[in-house]
Amino acid sequence: MQKSLITKKLIAKSLKDLVQTQDFEHIDISAIMQNTGVRRQTFYNYFHDKDELLNFIFEDDFTEIIEDNLQYYDWKQEIEFLLAYFDQNKLFYKKVFGYSLHREFENFVYTKCYILMEKVISDSEKLATYRWTEAEQDFFCEYNAIAIYQLIKKRLPYAQGLSHLSQILIKNISAQIQSYQANADVAASI
Repeated sequence: MQKSLITKKLIAKSLKDLVQTQDFEHIDISAIMQNTGVRRQTFYNYFHDKDELLNFIFEDDFTEIIEDNLQYYDWKQEIEFLLAYFDQNKLFYKKVFGYSLHREFENFVYTKCYILMEKVISDSEKLATYRWTEAEQDFFCEYNAIAIYQLIKKRLPYAQGLSHLSQILIKNISAQIQSYQANADVAASI
């Protein structure tokens, strides 16, 4: 099991390395495997095609960045990690956005950001007496997950990157939380 994950990550790294100098559409399986130093047929032991490899990269990277760290870091640090990750992998994702499979990528980012927003709510409920309704939770998570994805997509091409926006994003999300809590306090006092 561990060896297969290592091999999958090796193949994924090879694709990421090749995308630094070539467009995704022009990279073939032979080039990916030649770059790994592993025989071509090994690719098919793990992936059906390049699209499946791309999906593996999305799932693996975002699970590692967000889900695997949720219990160790607060949501503010997670946002910083997420934006720094995109800065570090800017060229890869700029090229992937241009590829027709970007819908898969959008779904991965959205889903992982939604999970991150659930962490925001969970953390806020630990610090305050306000309890979010299910509708409020869903709206807050969906709204912010979409906003973060769109922010990444729009700002990724810029030279300045995304990391500098983490504090603005954190401040905005914190203000939303405070607004929910303040409205609940007003309603409770009436």
